[in-house]
Amino acid sequence: MAQKIRDCLSVAEFVPVDFTSPGWESELLQRALLTYEFGDVLQRLSERLLAPTPAGHRASLLVGPPASGKSFLLRLVHALARSAGRPLEQAARRLQDIHAQLGSRRWHVVSIYGEQVSTSEVTLTPLDYLGRFISYTLASSDSTGVGSNLTAADILMSCRAIPDEEGIVVIIDSLDDLLRNRTPRTAGVVVAMLELLSQVSRQFPLCVYVAATDILLDSAKGHRLSPAQVATLLASHTVEYIGENAIPALIGAHLLTKNARQRHAVAQVREQLQRKLPELHLDEQRLINLYPLHPMAWDIGSRLRRYLGGFSFPAFALKAAERIRNRPAESLFTVDEMFDVLEPLLRAAPPLAHAFENYDQAVEAVLPRISQGQRLHTRMLLKAILMHSLAGIPATVRDLTNGILFYDLYGQKPTYKLSAALLQQIRALAKNVIVTGDDPETREYRFPLHPGEALTNLLDAQAASLSDHDPRLSLALLAAASQLFEDFPLGFAEGGDKLWGLRCTHLWHIIRQDVLGVIWEPAQANRGSDYQMRVHFPRRVGQADFDLEAIRAEDLGVHWLPGALDTEDVWALKRLVCLSDPTLLGGVTPTDEPTQRLFEEVRQAGVALFRRKYLTEGRFVFRNGTVSDVPLPVRPEPWQMWEWLLPLISPVSPEGMPEALSLDAALWIGHLVAPTRQRVEMCIPDDLDRALAELGAYYHAWRQRDLSKAVETLSQAPEEATDIWEAIQVIRRFDRVAAHVRHALMHKSIAEEMEEVSLLFDSDLDAFWRDRATLEAVYSYSQAQASCEAKLRYLNESFPTNNPVAERIRSTFKLRGAPPWQLFYPNNRKQVDLAFGAFQPVYAEFYILLHASATQSNVIEPLCTRLVSSPEWRNLEMLTQLSISRQDFLVDAINEISNLYQMVCTEPVEDILLTQPKCRCGFAPEEAGRLKLAEERALSLVRRGLEIHRDILRGQRDVIRDRLKRRRQQVPPEIIHTIAALVGNDEMPLLDDRTIAVLNEVLEA
Repeated sequence: MAQKIRDCLSVAEFVPVDFTSPGWESELLQRALLTYEFGDVLQRLSERLLAPTPAGHRASLLVGPPASGKSFLLRLVHALARSAGRPLEQAARRLQDIHAQLGSRRWHVVSIYGEQVSTSEVTLTPLDYLGRFISYTLASSDSTGVGSNLTAADILMSCRAIPDEEGIVVIIDSLDDLLRNRTPRTAGVVVAMLELLSQVSRQFPLCVYVAATDILLDSAKGHRLSPAQVATLLASHTVEYIGENAIPALIGAHLLTKNARQRHAVAQVREQLQRKLPELHLDEQRLINLYPLHPMAWDIGSRLRRYLGGFSFPAFALKAAERIRNRPAESLFTVDEMFDVLEPLLRAAPPLAHAFENYDQAVEAVLPRISQGQRLHTRMLLKAILMHSLAGIPATVRDLTNGILFYDLYGQKPTYKLSAALLQQIRALAKNVIVTGDDPETREYRFPLHPGEALTNLLDAQAASLSDHDPRLSLALLAAASQLFEDFPLGFAEGGDKLWGLRCTHLWHIIRQDVLGVIWEPAQANRGSDYQMRVHFPRRVGQADFDLEAIRAEDLGVHWLPGALDTEDVWALKRLVCLSDPTLLGGVTPTDEPTQRLFEEVRQAGVALFRRKYLTEGRFVFRNGTVSDVPLPVRPEPWQMWEWLLPLISPVSPEGMPEALSLDAALWIGHLVAPTRQRVEMCIPDDLDRALAELGAYYHAWRQRDLSKAVETLSQAPEEATDIWEAIQVIRRFDRVAAHVRHALMHKSIAEEMEEVSLLFDSDLDAFWRDRATLEAVYSYSQAQASCEAKLRYLNESFPTNNPVAERIRSTFKLRGAPPWQLFYPNNRKQVDLAFGAFQPVYAEFYILLHASATQSNVIEPLCTRLVSSPEWRNLEMLTQLSISRQDFLVDAINEISNLYQMVCTEPVEDILLTQPKCRCGFAPEEAGRLKLAEERALSLVRRGLEIHRDILRGQRDVIRDRLKRRRQQVPPEIIHTIAALVGNDEMPLLDDRTIAVLNEVLEA
């Protein structure tokens, strides 16, 4: 096998074309290199310049994986079209043959490279018209605008000014770029434009060439085009496919060429590398084409073009080959070296600033804390993670190890376990590295390219795991309405382990939920099914419409039917469910700005979807069979559900002449809304408008108080607690007062409803004010309820301390195990406040001291540094480089160091202990000695590893001694003494690289 890379290939000269310079078309035709695959596809594409396809159009869709050469082919089509009818010299023979077939027709070009529309003849009116039409379409977000505003006849009429011997070529490179920030709904405008151009090409010499990746046309993976849109593109275009190895084949055929002997040498390099890294699966032909570049360098480099303007991978490959030409044949140009070469260019790209910021932070956080012997490989792994991240390629332990060719130089053993241990340390030390997956072998590592990307990736991964028919999707859509209506019955839960909860139970009763939807009615309505409403769950696009006859037969007042959900809507709901369910994203809360922005974006998408499906596209079906659109509320948001919905479903019309305001009604209104009895006279209304305003304010204040939770807790009291049960009766009485007030507001029947209110108190104002006092007591309890219950939980869940003051408070506090209803009594609430006020500072001081000794970086980092810089650790790293070594001891020791770093807590523990008895990191006082135990485990592994390696060497002591004697002229005496001490029973000597190199030579001799 050849000894050097230069012996395994011949390097050609290549100068890339500058596509920003004038006259690039002729320069490209002169320099273009073709393979059979490129030539065949170019031949078929250029045939559209001669005649339509059998389907009658001249539209071509060039499909292939990312970086397969689609742009190169479209540029060639562009250059050939512009040179048609003119002589072509100094071009490849295949290009000359294709050019000769084009005829004499002159072609004008409208091109889109990236997102910029340009024309070859700026003064030609039809060309300018077509360019403006395309630019306008691409700027539009209306998915129906193209079809309704412009037809094929309109474009044809504009193109009639072009002479018969001329034509137009439209080149779009690429469709992926145009749709990058679009969804299937807004992508419809682009698809409609392409279909329209295809129709025009049937009647006019208009050739359309569009490039797209195969990922984009897979609606299951791309998420930018719906299946119907993909079908439209395929039906209106002829598809030409280019394979993923087209560019590597071109490089191997023209730039990095090999003869038969050199190809055989490269095949031997492949076999040798795969023996060292068994999971390195290299395609032989691909390696031969790209050698001496690692194939992963092509996979990554080919995807960097969108960040590096003018970047040419073939030219880069030639420079890389020259850079390493004098290295050993198996020393390929790896991913980390690609980082070294391209780092200045990549750092200068504004879209990558955040990625490099994260990379720099990771280097600063990791490398100083890694042992000296592992820093080189750790830095290589960090570089490889970043390059995979920039290219959007998953990076597992196997991918990263194979990408940097990290193998044991002497023992020929795989290093996947050692890489996994180093990655585990990176994970523990670099908090900005995104890690997905639980299995160490399939776990993926990447740097975020944008703020908030880690959460976005986690959100999308969890959303993709949900079924399209998950029942939570429809409930999430309804819960989103709580941001439109202040009093909507369903809303997202603010805490706990629930996705959503019931709201405004004093206004609405949820009767039941089933597979069709949710049925509710106004609280305390007692008016029968006329007031009941079924809010139906939405169908999916393509499913049968609602059965109106069956709906009319159901004994309900009204049905609310929403519009159907398409694929994009379902995806938005999946993300809404995942972001709203605290269990699906590991308890993530919106703390930083990017996270808050994502939460708000997803929530607002849910609100917009409810508005579109239930309000804009929704329908009401009434008991009498009438079907109507949903009338939008006229007031500004947020809306009141009860005042918008109840008049719509009420069998009694709210319209009509209001009655006059009676003195009794005005008196009772004054007592209802007055803050104290002494100020009643100031609150008595003197006309109907003021009466309605006062009642509206009273009703709004009552709804805001929402004493339902307090009543639910107080209902747990025994029957002997008569004062509590009397308070519950008072609250229920005021619930009925609120129901009458609401009915008065709706129907303007103030006298009748105020008479009902007075009867609730036997027309006794003294009784009313006694109940008001009880009501205020319950309200005070409801205000303090959550705080007192939290303090009780704190006292109950706190850890035992060694502080006698804290333990005396804990043991003597009688209300620790008391039921929550006892907090109704003000004296009990005061006791809780006093006990908590005395206990919390003492307990926090105890916990913080232990927490700091076991979780703070200023304790853990010196401990880890002391371990990895110790002579014992250094010796184990040295011995692991021996051909007879075992890596498992070093790997396990590195994992112990990673576990230590993962114990570091950066949470604001003092603030956390104000409201909960332990830190979010989960530290418990009984774990105070865990650092000492972890240190002992790591030292035990290191010492055990040293002893095992020394035992292995002692077993070959005689062989080593004999071989050293024969080499004593070449080996320095101090190294011989060191090896003798190592294989003997003396104290362990300090090893270095020279000693290990000599020992490996001796063992392999």
